[in-house]
Amino acid sequence: MSTGSNQPPGWYHAQGDPPGTQRYWDGSHWVGGPQMVAGGRSPDAGGVPGRAGGSGVFPFAEPATRILARLIDVVVMLVAALVIASVAGVDNQVEIQLFFAAAGVLYEVAFTALKGATPGKMAMGIGVVTTAGTSPPGWGPAVIRWAVTAIPCIGFVVFIVSLVWLFTDAQHRTVGDRAAGTFVVKTK
Repeated sequence: MSTGSNQPPGWYHAQGDPPGTQRYWDGSHWVGGPQMVAGGRSPDAGGVPGRAGGSGVFPFAEPATRILARLIDVVVMLVAALVIASVAGVDNQVEIQLFFAAAGVLYEVAFTALKGATPGKMAMGIGVVTTAGTSPPGWGPAVIRWAVTAIPCIGFVVFIVSLVWLFTDAQHRTVGDRAAGTFVVKTK
């Protein structure tokens, strides 16, 4: 099948690929290499191409798992930030807010860029991969994932839209996932 620019994202057989394979079309170009189709089923229900061995795909993380991972991250980050702030002697209200904001950015961006998952995601057996199936995704996607939720005045709107998409999108992608070209997938 030859996909045109109006073909929706999904798994399709690409012209020139071996019979019995499909690859992911993101709406504008092919992502990853051809994946064997087991039993005639589309890997779309399975996840993102890239996992070594097994089915050749990362299965998408479930919404409840992503939410629980986020709650774990909030608790870990707050406890760590409180301990560090008290040791550093941060006591001014403005300093405390700036410190917590900086700690949140470093926590989310650094873990995602360098490890492919925050400690909450690691604990839940999920992680961030690019549309090409690579993890860790690197600094660019990690910063974009964080930045779309941190933009003043629209962060709450992005949060609500992300929550709706988390439950209604077949791939459970949020605004940050779409902006950064990433997916959150099961790693265990």
